[in-house]
Amino acid sequence: MLNAGALAVFDKPIPRADFLDVVERGLRLVQTIFPSESASNEPAEERGSRVSDLLANFRQDINAEAVFLLNDRGLVQARTGKLHDSSMEVSLISTLMAIHAASLKVARHNHQETLDSYHIFNGGDHDLLFIPVTPLYALLVAGNGLTVEDRVLEIVNGLLALRTQVEKALKSMGVTGELKSAAAQPAPKKKTDQLARATPAPEMEALLNQAVTQKTQAQNVDDFWNEAAQKHGNKPISSEVMSLEEARKLGLLPDGN
Repeated sequence: MLNAGALAVFDKPIPRADFLDVVERGLRLVQTIFPSESASNEPAEERGSRVSDLLANFRQDINAEAVFLLNDRGLVQARTGKLHDSSMEVSLISTLMAIHAASLKVARHNHQETLDSYHIFNGGDHDLLFIPVTPLYALLVAGNGLTVEDRVLEIVNGLLALRTQVEKALKSMGVTGELKSAAAQPAPKKKTDQLARATPAPEMEALLNQAVTQKTQAQNVDDFWNEAAQKHGNKPISSEVMSLEEARKLGLLPDGN
């Protein structure tokens, strides 16, 4: 029947979540948010649908309740299904992205070449599996019975395979968060020789000449005051007072004093 064009085959009773999931995929209603820019010739809508199809197929394969692709700001980029308590979705995703940021730091401190880690939460409303895809994206899988002993290894291996496929799809859209290396710009050459041969502007030349003239005038003023000090320094302040030298010449002072 699938070869004849059927989207899915169900056994009764039909699970409501699986039925709605098939309807979403058939009507292209799977939610996805991706940038429209890309170097690829393939339309962005088709690339986004490819990611959504990957999530929807994985959800159906493991019989999960929901599969989300999250970015590092806690926004849902693509999703299929929903959580048991949708009112807790924002708080749950915010906490998980804090774990995502912490796992990136651990990978750097552990000198990991690739971002290989996953987190499993057992019980509660859902069993949760959370795995980083790139530094900017992570996958969240929610469902019941996902972490039982006889299934958990198989589901984790499937999730790792899904991560690889999603990462390839993200790279085709150029939204992995990898920084492109920019070519180093050559350092500018110093132009000291040109500065040495440069002719000063007329305004600057006039200021330099003025500075030389002012320096000469200042030296002339200093010479004048030095000469005046030598000429008049030994003269008494009052005409009625004579200096010791004059008194000695007049014989007013005894010799030897």
